[in-house]
Amino acid sequence: MQSIPPTPRYGVSVDGAKVLHAAAAYQPDTEMPFLDKSKDNLLQYQGEDKWILTSDGKTLSEYTTDDLRVTIVYRARCFATEEEIVKFRDMATGNGELLTLESILDTFKEDLIKRGRLTRGQEISSLDFAFMLMDEYTTYPLPPNAIIPVNYCMLGKLFPQTDVVFSKIC
Repeated sequence: MQSIPPTPRYGVSVDGAKVLHAAAAYQPDTEMPFLDKSKDNLLQYQGEDKWILTSDGKTLSEYTTDDLRVTIVYRARCFATEEEIVKFRDMATGNGELLTLESILDTFKEDLIKRGRLTRGQEISSLDFAFMLMDEYTTYPLPPNAIIPVNYCMLGKLFPQTDVVFSKIC
């Protein structure tokens, strides 16, 4: 896998529900402290470019601003009507009819049997089933009207010899 070095003060915005994405550790050779999500974890600015990471009041680590990277995940839900909002809130609070994980996976299994990808009663590990679901249902069509059906602005980063051409249009 190839990675592209970050550019200071830049960001990336994607719809993570529609775009396959991944990230690598910012400092892979640094051992990061374990943060128990049930504890009161706090990263607090101390002044003079110094940050302190604490868990339930115990100092775990100290950082400078240059040591830190931030990722923000924002999920929004849009509804066409007030009724849809109420239905969603009822499901979220347990007052509505929720599908169980088992019923969802059974629906996928039945569809995969219809598609000929599984046979009834076939044993498959959870991991292999998860990969099968991704392979079968997660497809990204090429843009229908694109002259170059890839993100050509990345080509200059991936193949520096092409940067002269793509830097003029990207």
